[in-house]
Amino acid sequence: MLRYRKPSSVSPVTFEFGIAVLLKAGFTQIPRRGKGSHTVWAHPLYNGSITLSGKDGKDAQRYQEQDVKRAIREVKENES
Repeated sequence: MLRYRKPSSVSPVTFEFGIAVLLKAGFTQIPRRGKGSHTVWAHPLYNGSITLSGKDGKDAQRYQEQDVKRAIREVKENES
């Protein structure tokens, strides 16, 4: 089965933007959980945690963008 892919002209999300979105949604960084460029994020209404890897100024990986969207969606559903 073929799946639709976004055109490559769509700009990828940056690492900083992913962090900003998580912060705005109420996620907090768990201190001393990530190594190197990895940061771990948690929210009281999210079952689990989100790990982002990357450095400032770099693009986030596509799977990380999807993880962030999924986590925020779950938090919004749990708020209701």
